[in-house]
Amino acid sequence: MRTIIKGSEGDKMENILNYVRLRQDISFQISPFNAIDALILSNLAYVDWNDIVKDEKVDLQQACVQYLKMYTPEEIQRKYTFSNNVPNLVKEVSHASRFKGISLMKYRDTFDEEKVIQFSVVTFVLPDETLFISYRGTDGSINGWKEDMQMTYQSHLPCHHMAAEYAEEIINGIEEKSFWFGLVHKKIYPKIYLGGHSKGGNLAMYASLFGKNIQEHITSVFAFDAPGFRKDAWDSLEDKSILNKITNYKPKDSVIGCLLEHQEQSKIIDAKDFGLTQHDSYSWSVGPDDFYYVQSLTKQSEEALAYIDKILMSKEDKDKQAYIDLIFSVIDKFDVKQLSDFSEIGIRKGLSGILELRQLSGEEIKFLFEIVTFLKTQISTLLKQGKK
Repeated sequence: MRTIIKGSEGDKMENILNYVRLRQDISFQISPFNAIDALILSNLAYVDWNDIVKDEKVDLQQACVQYLKMYTPEEIQRKYTFSNNVPNLVKEVSHASRFKGISLMKYRDTFDEEKVIQFSVVTFVLPDETLFISYRGTDGSINGWKEDMQMTYQSHLPCHHMAAEYAEEIINGIEEKSFWFGLVHKKIYPKIYLGGHSKGGNLAMYASLFGKNIQEHITSVFAFDAPGFRKDAWDSLEDKSILNKITNYKPKDSVIGCLLEHQEQSKIIDAKDFGLTQHDSYSWSVGPDDFYYVQSLTKQSEEALAYIDKILMSKEDKDKQAYIDLIFSVIDKFDVKQLSDFSEIGIRKGLSGILELRQLSGEEIKFLFEIVTFLKTQISTLLKQGKK
C-alpha cells in the first residue's frame, strides 16, 4: 500500500527528469529546496567536471553547457554506460530556471587502481549561499565496484577518510564576516547539506558521522539507496546525535541500500522496474515537491538480502576478502576495466575456463556468475532506460 506524503495521483511525475522539466520555472523562493532537488544534485556528482570546475566557483548551467560541448554523444554514451540518463539530466538542468544561480566549486576526483580508490566530490552553492556537498557514487569502473565490496570486510576505507576530510575542509573553510565596522569577526554558517547516491550516500553519511567538529553545522544528510557500515564502525561512535539529521531514501526493492548495518532513519520510495535495476534513481516515483513513498520494502528485496547474507555477508572477514579477491581476479581474466567492457563477453563460456573456480562450491559459483551477469546487465538495461 502506497503512502502519499504530498501531492496526489494526478500530480505524479515519472522521474527526476520530468521533475526538472515540469518544475523548471519554480524557484527555491517559491518552492523550497527538497529531497528531489537533493537527488538531482547527487546525480550531478557523477558528471566528470574535470577541465571545467576546480576550486573557484563556476556557474552550474554554464558548466552543463560547456560539458555537453566538450564531448560527442557517442563519447558521452561510453562514459555513462552505468547510467545513461546522466547526460540527459545535465541537458535538462542547463536551461531550467529552478537551477539558475547555482554554482559548483572545489571539485575533487581521485582514481587509483593500486590502492582501490574511486572518489569524487563537488560542492554546489545555491543562490542563498546554502552549501550542498555532493559525493559521487560508484561509476562505471570495475575499480569502483571492488571498492564497494571491500566495505563488507573493512570499516574505514581511504575513500571514507577522503570524504570526511573534504567536508571538514569545506565547513572549516567558511570565511569570517566582519561586523561593527570591522571590530567583530564571526563565522555565519549557511545551511549545509551532504548528499550522494549509492556509495556517494555512504560517503556523505560517513563524513557526517566521523568528520571532526562539523556535526553541529550540518543541516541534513541525504543518502540515496546507500549501504550502511559494519558493526564495529557504529560501535566506535561516541556521539550519534547527528543521526537525527540523516535520512536514507531507498526504492521499495532496495538491495544496495540495505547492505551492512543501518542506524539512520530511512524512507521507502515507490519505483518502477524491479530488483537491482531500481538502484538506478531515475526509476523512482516523484511528485511536485517530494517522492511517493510506500510503507515497507518488498518481499523481493528481503529475499535478495537473505540470499546475499547467506552467500557472502555471513562469512568471516578473511573469507569475505578471499572470496571478493577471487571474484575480481576472475573479472580481471576478462581484461575488464569498465562496465562497458562486459558487452563483448560471453559470460558462461568465459567462466567455464577459469581454473580458480574449482575452489568454490556450486552455490558460490552461482553467486559469482550472478554478480558478473548483473554488472553486464547494467549496460543493456540502463541504455534501454536512457532511450525512453
